[in-house]
Amino acid sequence: MNSTTQVDDTHDFFEKLVRRQADTKHSSPTRTLHDLVGNDDLDDFFIKQNSRHFYGKTVKQQLTDSFYVGRILDGFAMTETTIEHRMGTDHISEPSNEYNVYEREAIVDKLENNHGRLEYVITRSKAGFEVLNTSAMMVVDIDFDLESGVPVEAQTASSVAKITGWAHRENWSIRIYRTHSGLRLITTHLAYESVDESFDAVCAAVAADAMFQELCHVQSCFRARLTPKPKRCGLISPECFFPFNNAEEEEYFAAWLEAYSAESAQYGTCRYITTVGNEIILPRLLPLVTLHDDSTKAHSGLPIR
Repeated sequence: MNSTTQVDDTHDFFEKLVRRQADTKHSSPTRTLHDLVGNDDLDDFFIKQNSRHFYGKTVKQQLTDSFYVGRILDGFAMTETTIEHRMGTDHISEPSNEYNVYEREAIVDKLENNHGRLEYVITRSKAGFEVLNTSAMMVVDIDFDLESGVPVEAQTASSVAKITGWAHRENWSIRIYRTHSGLRLITTHLAYESVDESFDAVCAAVAADAMFQELCHVQSCFRARLTPKPKRCGLISPECFFPFNNAEEEEYFAAWLEAYSAESAQYGTCRYITTVGNEIILPRLLPLVTLHDDSTKAHSGLPIR
């Protein structure tokens, strides 16, 4: 099968998916990819592509090893999920979006605890940077108003005062990091199983970013960007991204990733400032904190991107 035929097959498949989704838009909001296309249609499509090994794997294998990050399922928030539920393909419902499929990120790394629960999943976003996904370690994002005319130093001092007050009142341990456009908070005194009301309480107390707060609830986990944004390193985001539709896309992305890795090595993602509160780090969370700090180069003194 030549590359032109491969692209045509993919295009036909996606058109069929769009038509099927339009026909069933009033049915159950929790439909899997198999439900949308039909098992036979989907299997036939992937059988035709079995010789296509992109990203070292077939298209179906790429999706099986992916992490679902979609926000909305036909208008319904995907809130009744755990981080484990977002792994793989068949049990994941797909949203109505521009492409109708593939609201997924490639998995870079993951770790299970002794009980078989996922402690974290590291994914690569479509913009190219790596993201830590975990329900165990709370992450809070605060954005500064960089156009307000108020000096960043003053905004930092105000936020740190609010954070410190909360940490002492509630007997929390909160690590504070400077990001490119604000602050990142990581709590280490307690391991969580999900995004709960305590997250909303601290977000309100420290004036956290409302969109980040909403996304954590919708995605049922906390997300923290680990590597710099490409555009802040002088690069464009990749034009081709996971899952790859042909060998040329995979080769393009490999070249892009090499360039991004070289450029981003000059920068950090956040800078550790201080810890406020009781300064406890649970043994379970210590590997997560270490992973975060090492990956973001939080103690390197490098420029933040």
